[in-house]
Amino acid sequence: MEVVLQWLDEFEDLVFSVILTWERLRVRCLEIGFAAALILLAVEMAEVRTPWAAALAGAALGSVAFWFAALIAAWFPSLRRDSNPVSSQSNA
Repeated sequence: MEVVLQWLDEFEDLVFSVILTWERLRVRCLEIGFAAALILLAVEMAEVRTPWAAALAGAALGSVAFWFAALIAAWFPSLRRDSNPVSSQSNA
């Protein structure tokens, strides 16, 4: 039984370390997407045909999609927690 409890403790540590890493990566990913979008804007304004345009658009879209998924994943548990408020009043 003690082995199972130690395994669960290690699993809990893993989950929280992934969550903390996810939060740091979410901001970095949005910064990468912003930089790719700015470079893509500069390429489009210069009217230069480059094979990198599709890759830059994909990087910008992918990073914003990753950021949005992380935002929803962080928001969803708080939504579930708030949907079942515990009433402290009695019906007496």
